[in-house]
Amino acid sequence: MGNPMAYDIAWYQERRIIFSTFLGIITLDDLSAWSKSMVDYLYAGEKPVHLILDTTHVTKIPTQAAAIQKHVTYIYHPHLAWNIVIGGSATVNMVIHGMTGMSNARFAIAATLTEAVAILARSDRSLEDQLLHSPE
Repeated sequence: MGNPMAYDIAWYQERRIIFSTFLGIITLDDLSAWSKSMVDYLYAGEKPVHLILDTTHVTKIPTQAAAIQKHVTYIYHPHLAWNIVIGGSATVNMVIHGMTGMSNARFAIAATLTEAVAILARSDRSLEDQLLHSPE
């Protein structure tokens, strides 16, 4: 069974940008449960929906590509556009990039939430005005 506090998900911008945080040791069960929650958010969203994923506090994550592909299904959702990963080790970033590389979703790495939001504002002009006026 996964760690019940391994992740958190909420809207950063209602129906357009999902903000999620991974914490500590992430298991395959955690990735599976998180992915199912992500699909729920994506269905509730307004296309295109973007993800900002904060991995700065991840200490361990599975690295087996085949197992991850089996458990992480949100990346195939037609509403998903950008995956922006904040922080994380080189291993975490490689795993997340590998997950998104299996789909049409786009991927970028940011050092901070401010940088992640700026990437989205440049990438999706429909968000630009709203993001410039959103409190962080």
